Amino acid sequence: MFYHDLTFDDAFDAAFYKACKEFVPKYEESMTKRRKPKMLEALRNLNLDRVELDDGVALLAVGESLGKTYTDNQLETPEWVTDKVAILRQWVKDRSRDNLDREIKLAEQKRSELRTAEEKRGDLDSRIERLKAKRSGLVSEPKP
Repeated sequence: MFYHDLTFDDAFDAAFYKACKEFVPKYEESMTKRRKPKMLEALRNLNLDRVELDDGVALLAVGESLGKTYTDNQLETPEWVTDKVAILRQWVKDRSRDNLDREIKLAEQKRSELRTAEEKRGDLDSRIERLKAKRSGLVSEPKP
């Protein structure tokens, strides 16, 4: 069939088909690249550099659940599961500690902002004295 024998609808359908034929494989390829891995794959291929705290907690829950399921069914838990769960437990604990340290630091900063001008002046005066003494070589400055 030649293009001049086609009606408008046929010509439109042919052009649309040709465009889709070129576009669809590229679209499908791009979607598979962006698709998030399944939880089991994410646990198996654990990369903590790319994990947010919420995702890490979810992976820990999946790993613990998986280990419990093996145990409940009287199966030996694979070594990689126990290893990943141990790594994730420590990672979640460390991240939680980091978050608490960050909150403590913010609270201390807010508290220091609430000090009176006299207290701030006194701190600056003592710092100036320490710096002058350090400069003259009499006393070394204590580490904060």
